[in-house]
Parts: sequence; structure tokens; C-alpha cells
Amino acid sequence: MKRLIIYFISIYLLSSCSEENVNTISVGIDVQSFFNQDIVQITIDNKEVLNRKLQTGNILAVCSEGRINVNLKEGNHVIKILINNLTTKTETFSLNKALYVGVNYNEQTKEIFLIYSDHPFGYR
Repeated sequence: MKRLIIYFISIYLLSSCSEENVNTISVGIDVQSFFNQDIVQITIDNKEVLNRKLQTGNILAVCSEGRINVNLKEGNHVIKILINNLTTKTETFSLNKALYVGVNYNEQTKEIFLIYSDHPFGYR
């Protein structure tokens, strides 16, 4: 009888674990400099993680509403950034430990560039 109870408790605990929370790694995404009321859309692995109109702050050169954290499984992932429905940047990155991604934009050249760091950005 005790074995049966332990068996059912074990099954319950295993089934109640969400797969999304098991073996995930934190990724911090910071929309950083040179945004001026731009609509910024970010997807990771075709899942939207950000869709906002953003303005870079004058003091820290970062968008306060453009800082997010997501949890992803270890391995390769695709990040896509779309600005004002005109400019797109797509990159693949490999994830095996915590990662921080800075998203920057040059309005004159319409260029998006990403900064990858193993450490949080200094203002975080």
C-alpha cells in the first residue's frame, strides 16, 4: 500500500512539472541606444517576446520599457528584430549559460546590431 501511494505521488509530481521551467537558462534582452519612438518587435524562435514603441533614455542610453528576461532551453536559438516594420535583423545564437543581449539601432543607416555578453550590462 505504501509503495502504491509513493508511486502515485511520484507520478503526480512528475506530471505537474512544467516543461518550460525545467533546464532553462536566463536570457536578458536590453533594447539599448538610438531609439526614438520606434516600434520594436523581437521574436525568439518565432515566439514574440517584445512589441512596443520605445524611446532611448538620455541618461543611461537604454529604453526602460525595453528590458526583458526570458528563459530558454540550452542549445541554438534564432532572434529576430524588426524595427518600424522596415528594418530586420536575424541571428542565431548558442545558449549554454546565462546570456545578455543588447539591441542597438542606427537610424541613419537603418542598421541593427546586437551585443552579446556573459555579464549583465553595467546599468542593470
